[in-house]
Amino acid sequence: MRKSLKIKIIIYLLILPSILFAQTAEEAYKELRKVQARTQVGVSYRDYPSVLAPAKYAVNMYLKSKEAQKNPQLTSKIKLAMTYYEFALTVWDFKFPKSRYQSVKHFVFKGSPEWKILEEIFPEAIKPIEEGGIVYKMKQKNIFGEDEAIFISDALNFIWNKASKELDEIENMLKSK
Repeated sequence: MRKSLKIKIIIYLLILPSILFAQTAEEAYKELRKVQARTQVGVSYRDYPSVLAPAKYAVNMYLKSKEAQKNPQLTSKIKLAMTYYEFALTVWDFKFPKSRYQSVKHFVFKGSPEWKILEEIFPEAIKPIEEGGIVYKMKQKNIFGEDEAIFISDALNFIWNKASKELDEIENMLKSK
């Protein structure tokens, strides 16, 4: 009798962490919606990582769950939304200098490494503002000999809108479960 009790306790202790810490798609989705809300009302560069952290944790825990394995399409959407929010931080980093001898940048020029990153990941955004893109025509050419630029704030809004669209799709998928 004591031996079976010990075995039950051992099994319980082995299973308990997965029960306590398992995240559902719904929990990951809610944390991502919180990030969305913060980006909609305004969040500072300094605060953004702490806004992302709870969502990243919830998404990571969900990705390790059995539920994530059972629904690859939903899992893919959750991963993509999180990736968009994380990439926004990378784009935001373009704005702030790596050295104290550089000034804050409000835009990236065509031909710059930052432009190439945006163009590679979001080719659909690399068109004039008038056509729904994020590219502005400048009055004079930049150091790369180009007269086009992307305001970093516009790039961030574009990325956050992409994440929001993913969240809407996730919501629909969760409702149809």
